[in-house]
Amino acid sequence: MTIAEFFEFAFYALLGYSVSVFVISTVKTYNKIKEAEEVMENTTVIKDVMAKLIIVKVEKHGDMFYLYEEGTDNFIAQGKTKDEISDVCIQRFPNKLVVLSNEQVDDYGLAES
Repeated sequence: MTIAEFFEFAFYALLGYSVSVFVISTVKTYNKIKEAEEVMENTTVIKDVMAKLIIVKVEKHGDMFYLYEEGTDNFIAQGKTKDEISDVCIQRFPNKLVVLSNEQVDDYGLAES
């Protein structure tokens, strides 16, 4: 092997190595971008779902239940039964889902029958 052949071999070996490093780096970057896009898509879905929820707390005075939005204390609905409350919530917030904790459901006997 002559010196010229050696340098030619070394050049092509280095070129091959450089191309493979570039390709591997590009694939890794592409995969990271796809992962980030999936996270953003999932975040958007979660935000969309959360926008449709009204999380409430319940108070009972006498035989009347009062629902208030958690965090803001905005009045949401009142009623004597789960069905009355449900009807009011559907009328006032047709595109929303009013949610209360399992603990409150159990405490006030508001479970589905």
